Amino acid sequence: MKFRTLIFLLIVAVLTSTTATLNSRAALNNVELPAQVTSIPMLSGTKQAIGVAPGSQTNPSVTCNVATYTSDDFEGTSSIHYFDFATNTDHVVPGNGLDRLSDTDGQRIAFTQFDATGDHIGIYDIASQTTTFIGSPGNSDPALGGNLVAFRHGEGSSLIGDIFIYDRSTGGFLPLSYNDVPDWSPSVSPDGKVVVWTTCQVDHGGCSIYSSALNSAGTVFSARLVSGTVDYGSADTNGQLIVYTSERNGENDIYFQTVAGSTEMHLAIPGDQRDVRISGNLIVFESQTADKSYDVFVYDLSTARLYQVTNTPGFDETLSDIAAGCNGVNRIVMQCLEPSVTSMSTSPSVRQTPPPRALHSRLSSTPARRSQAKS
Repeated sequence: MKFRTLIFLLIVAVLTSTTATLNSRAALNNVELPAQVTSIPMLSGTKQAIGVAPGSQTNPSVTCNVATYTSDDFEGTSSIHYFDFATNTDHVVPGNGLDRLSDTDGQRIAFTQFDATGDHIGIYDIASQTTTFIGSPGNSDPALGGNLVAFRHGEGSSLIGDIFIYDRSTGGFLPLSYNDVPDWSPSVSPDGKVVVWTTCQVDHGGCSIYSSALNSAGTVFSARLVSGTVDYGSADTNGQLIVYTSERNGENDIYFQTVAGSTEMHLAIPGDQRDVRISGNLIVFESQTADKSYDVFVYDLSTARLYQVTNTPGFDETLSDIAAGCNGVNRIVMQCLEPSVTSMSTSPSVRQTPPPRALHSRLSSTPARRSQAKS
């Protein structure tokens, strides 16, 4: 039996055993796991598949009771879906079949739509079920937070692109970066007061993390360099901390610091880490395990404790996102691979063990970059 990874799943873990208290002393210290730690506790909760369909379901984002993702049927159609946890129902955002890269704030969904003139950003209002398109062609990869929509404004067909923000309350646009190198992957704090992104020298190489924060008067955004030693690491912010990955000494690790600037703090875990996101006092990411596959982990800043969320040897989870403390519930979404039997083989060396069925038994049912804003 030979297994191939054909279908992508989105898995939701409802976490009940962590807290989310901000301004903990644990968040202000350099965090290192002692060498004698050989086991990490599994985080208790329930798991549920929310995007089970032919093709690929990817790019998940979650805020409170809403998770969005891109569904590609591999036949030329790509659409944005959102799952409503309050009603346990899946919905499709109206589009042209060329939609991708969504983000949600729980009330709206921002996404990228491609047509003959290029990429456009649409904002779908869940309550009114209407879509408003903003800006000119060439805008993509939106992120929501407060009244802001941050996005990448491309320059023609080149890889150079700048980070802009759109204020939904005023209808105004403001560039946060303006340079001759590519800027990527904006994320916005839930209150809309901090934006982070990645600036690279060439394509996705030689990268740095930048942030832009609104001043106390609420009148000016000021940008600063957060880290200059990043190899296209992801970055995110909860409005108080900025988290990111950085390759140093041959390994990708997680670092964080305050929005105003502080001593850089290091979450030292063996192996590579990737796709870091933060909500409240919880940091979610994938970490490489002994068999070189990636599982999902959560670090609780309030208790300085690390938890393992998934355990799927031989299979990767990726593009995880987290929403902490919504009605007493913490949720994680992630992209997973489901194995499908596609051919017969007499060689046992090509067999892989499927992931535990518990991951996808609750319902009858690079990576592209996605942006997150969480509450």
